[in-house]
Order: sequence, then structure tokens, then C-alpha cells
Amino acid sequence: MAKLKYTVNAIFQNSRYVNYNRWSEHPEVIALVEEIMSNFTASRKKQGYMDNMRVLVLDLFESYSADPEQYIEYRRDYAQFKFKRKSNRYTLNDLITGKNFVGAVNHLDNNKYIANFPGRHFTDENGDVYGYLSRMRPTQKFADICTKHKLTLDMICKYSEEELIRLQYPNVKRNKKIPLKDDVAFLNSGKPFLYDDTEETDGMRTVTRVYNLLMDNTHIDLDIECMSYADRDAVTEKLSEYADTENPEIILRLANRNVYRVFNNADISFRQGGRFYGAWWIGCPSVLRKYITIEGSPTVELDYSGIHIHLAYALEGINYASLKQKPYELVADDPDKKLNKLILLTAINADGEHSTASSVFNELRKDNKLFKYNIWSHHPIKSKLDLLTQKHEPIKAYIASSKGIYLQYFDSMIIELLIKYFTNRGIPILTIHDSVICKEEHQSIVTDQMYELFAHIINNQLRSEVHKISEGNPNRRLLHIKYQRQLNKIPNWLELIKSKQVSYKASSFISRNELNNNLIVTPNMINYFLRVDDLITIDQKAVRTHKCNSRCNTHKRHQRYLLNKKPCNVNIKIKLIKCECNYIQISNGH
Repeated sequence: MAKLKYTVNAIFQNSRYVNYNRWSEHPEVIALVEEIMSNFTASRKKQGYMDNMRVLVLDLFESYSADPEQYIEYRRDYAQFKFKRKSNRYTLNDLITGKNFVGAVNHLDNNKYIANFPGRHFTDENGDVYGYLSRMRPTQKFADICTKHKLTLDMICKYSEEELIRLQYPNVKRNKKIPLKDDVAFLNSGKPFLYDDTEETDGMRTVTRVYNLLMDNTHIDLDIECMSYADRDAVTEKLSEYADTENPEIILRLANRNVYRVFNNADISFRQGGRFYGAWWIGCPSVLRKYITIEGSPTVELDYSGIHIHLAYALEGINYASLKQKPYELVADDPDKKLNKLILLTAINADGEHSTASSVFNELRKDNKLFKYNIWSHHPIKSKLDLLTQKHEPIKAYIASSKGIYLQYFDSMIIELLIKYFTNRGIPILTIHDSVICKEEHQSIVTDQMYELFAHIINNQLRSEVHKISEGNPNRRLLHIKYQRQLNKIPNWLELIKSKQVSYKASSFISRNELNNNLIVTPNMINYFLRVDDLITIDQKAVRTHKCNSRCNTHKRHQRYLLNKKPCNVNIKIKLIKCECNYIQISNGH
């Protein structure tokens, strides 16, 4: 018998998890909650229900304002509500309890303020248990009472600050059985690890907090109504790849402008990972990112080209750019260059050959590209990985060996310094792991700083002396590095983030022996050069060619922002409508 496939109903896929971190002391909000709870008959501890209702009402109002069709996921199992602030830095709101929150949901449901769909679980023919979270969304009755009390988004604030520096346990491979009423996506999120704060974590948190404040006051939008026809076709093709979904759609929640950092493997030295997550542009498809606007201005995306390859070679005392190699070509003009790139970059962040092949295979299957590369098993992927490892023999110790998590730490350091530099100057930039989106007018200064800070990290990590040599064009500079293989510990990089402006005196450091105790470093001296163009690139496919017509909703939202200085919080939905001829439908607020 064919194995059944279980998916969440298409209408429920437009959903987000409940945000418990809502609060307001505005009298309009309090009056609204009191009216909703006026017929609540139950408990001597009514205040607890009132507090939970206030949080719930505010989150429902924010969701409805962003997208009336959006559902909110939540849990009904009381055991999942363990929010004790004193013992857990990841707790957002210690007023929330299972009994009171679920009671508030039930009260809204009984009074027709929400459409409520409790989660459920079921078993397949093999006895494996599947499930999904409960979902709810506001009704017109809820919208009417919010209008009656004149609620506005300005009235919503945070109950407490989210933890911005997150440390996670090592990933645990799960079996097929899913605990009751849990979505797969929620289960796959890393389990947080509790840690004690240090000067370093306090400093990193401050940098992230100030950056988020700048993002909260910056109008960041997506000008998709002015997409070129070629890009509309590309989006249609991408949506068509979601073969298991009826009327597939891409949803971008523009209210998600804050970031946090994630460090991995419960490493309390905070030397593994450290990348930034959370903001909507990080998960935005590349074909759409070119249409991001900042303060109404068009943007450009600058990318560190193969930064992990550069870093790995630099750790071995080799200037990769000087080799004049094309890192992803096994033969001249290799037609599989994109596949090779996927394999190599996946391997750098994988823990072995099998996990590399499995990840690449799943990625190709998800994108419907197995047929394109004639791949039907893991074997051809492993064969290409062997050839790529031979090509990059000097850094084979970093390939499929779990070392990528350390290299991620290096690139996260560079991104943090970029964030600090431009936040101090009030210039908004958007970061996506190892690339930066900025206004077109800031391209030159951002390119300069990306180059300078890469050199700074290489300098401090490898104890080298950096001398800049200028050519005619200041953007075509050379970096002359006198590289000294001295791997003694250097001072902690806190000096960088404790100062008001960026200081270049010290940086955090992982010694070569920490990275791999089996590799012995021999002292030597290497001089090498690195051009800006060898390090920082602009993908020409990611360059916008179609300009705004000044009649779209994005332009109207920007005009409203200029009047009231309030960034937009709408959801942008791009949906593929399946009929005789596929076309995309765009819904992006008003």
C-alpha cells in the first residue's frame, strides 16, 4: 500500500506562532478587555484571566491589522506553559499560564470573537503519530469591537525584552514520531540552553538591541508591484515548485524587523555560530530581495563571495584569491557549477559525507532539480564531494567535519562589526548571514567597510600586519598582508563593543589548536594581496532593472511613513492561482 502523505490544510498554512510578549497600559485596551470579559463567569482569580486576555487581544489585533486571513498557532496542553521568568532567560511573559491562556481563548471562541480550530493528532498505516498545533484568527466581531475602542498599533508594546543572545543545545536527530499536537517546524527549532551572562554577552546584546531600535524606526518595504515581467515569471516558477500545496504562496511579515543571535552546541565560550536571525528579509527569496526598499530608496545586495573558503584558506596561511581558481568548477566552464557550489558550501557546514549528501539531495528534491542534474541517489553527490575535496586539498580538514560552525562565528563577527559601525552612524543596513543589503547611495561606503572589517578579522585572528595599497579607483584597492603564523591568545574583543564607536584594537580569537588539535601550525611568513572584487561581489541577477512607477502601494506606504514616521507592519502575500494558465496574485497591504 502506498504511504500516505500528511500536510496541514492549505488555508491554515498562512499562520504564525502566538506572541506572548504583548502588553499595553493604554486605557482603551483595558476598557476593551473589560468589555470582552464582562460576561466571564468563573474564577475567584479573574485577574489572571484578564492579564492573559490582554496579551491575547493585542496579538490578535496585530495579526488582523497585518493580514485578516492570518491564523495564530497556539498550544492547549497546560504542560507546555512553563514560563518562570526568574529561572529562564527565554521566558517572555511570566503572567501567561496554561489554564488562564486557554481559558481566555475559549471565552473568545464562545463569544464568537475568534474562529478556533483545536489541534489534533492521528496515526498513519505504520503507527507513526502526526499532529499539528491549534489555530485561531479574529472574526469581524472582534474587528468591530477594536474599532469601537479605537485601538491602534501604537498602543502595543513588549512585556519584556526578548533574549537577543541565544545559546542552543546540539541538534538532536528525531525519529518519525511527532509528539501530540506539535508541528514539525516547531519541533525542529533548537532547544535553548541556559547560561550566565558575561561582559561579552552583555556587549553583544547591547549591539543587537541598539540595531533593533534603529530597525524599529526604519521603513523597510518590498516593491513587488513594480516587478519586471521576467521576475514575475521567476516567482511563478518558484511557487510552481511547491507541488504539494494547493494555491501555494509566499508570505513576508514586514513587522518582523528585529534580529537575535544564535550560538550553537551549548558552547558557553560563544565561539560556534553566532549568526543573526529573526528579520523578515533573512528568509525572503532571492528573486524578491532586489525589490527591498529602505526609506523608500532602492537597494543593492553586496555579498562576501565564498567567505568560508577565504577564511578556511586564510587559517591555513594561504591567500585563496592569489590562486586564481574558480572554487566551484571541476572542469573549465563547468555546467554543474551551481550544484558544486551547493555541495561544497553544504559540506563546510556538515558533519560528514552522508549528512552532506542527504542535505543536498533533499534540497534538490525540494527545488525539483534532481532531474536537471540527473541525480537519483546520494552516490553522484558523494562523488562530486570527493572531487571538490581533492580540488581544495589544503582545507580538506574543514570539509564535512563540523568545522563550518567555527567559520560561521568568524563571519558573524564581521557582520556584528558592520552592524555596529553603521548603527552608530544612523545608516540602516540589512544583513543576511554573509551578505549586506543597503541603499544604492551607500554602496561605496558599505563595500569599503565590508572589505576593511574582513581584513580586520583576518588581521586579528591570524596576528598579521595589514597595509592598504590604493590604485587609481579607491574601490579597487589591494590588501597587502604580512602574515605571521603566531597563534598566541590575544585580548578579548569586548573592547570593540564597549566603546561608543568601533575600535580596531582587539578581537575575539579562536586559537588554531582550539579549532583542531591534530593540526600543527609551523611558523612562517606569507605576503599576499586581495582585491575588493575578489572578496565582495554583486550578483547581476540580483540587480533590479525595473524602477518604481510611483503609483504602487509601496509608494503610498512610504508617503504615509513620511507623514507619521511609523514603519508599515503589513503582510505581503504572493499567491499562485492555479487555473488554465498559472498567474501570481499579489496582496501587500494598503
